Amino acid sequence: MSGAPGNSAEDVARDLADALEARRVDYAVGGALALAQWGVVRGTFDVDLNIWIDPERPMEAANLLGELGCEFEAGAVVREFADKGWAYVFLRDVHIDVYLPTGEFHESARRRRQRKPLCGRDAWFLGAEDLAVFKMILYRMKDLGDVEALLVIRGREFDRAYSREWLARIAGPSDLRLKTWDELVARAEAAIGLRESGWRPPLF
Repeated sequence: MSGAPGNSAEDVARDLADALEARRVDYAVGGALALAQWGVVRGTFDVDLNIWIDPERPMEAANLLGELGCEFEAGAVVREFADKGWAYVFLRDVHIDVYLPTGEFHESARRRRQRKPLCGRDAWFLGAEDLAVFKMILYRMKDLGDVEALLVIRGREFDRAYSREWLARIAGPSDLRLKTWDELVARAEAAIGLRESGWRPPLF
């Protein structure tokens, strides 16, 4: 890379991807940067990063992040990795949420990662269906809006059954997230049907 490194979320994600690939560490970019790869574009100042390092070795993950130039309080990050499976750090003032694999779903997500362009080179991103599962687990208002947009834009290409199955396995079959998922799918299906019918809103 020539010149000074950029400070945008995209620049930071690109540099992290390069460094992780050089170290042969499996990773995938998630969050809004991954959403954009699947057609849902919204601004972000943060990076979501999944790295496949044994969660039983949180110090190894912390040491890796230190090698990558991230800033954080080591003791706190190690505790967060050990207790929750994720922690936040900073690189060039960009907030980065870092997730370690904590179950079978993460392994499925690793296998389904896809290479997409990022600042002139390819990087690994979460697949659309796995990204939707992560967002349903977080269950914030912005995440639900992202999932609905993802369902509509991806249309028939989106594997709804895959996402619902994993959501049920992670959250439990009686969790409110399943009801919300079904509502989002129903609304998306209605929107897709209108789009496929050629319907256009009237001009006023």
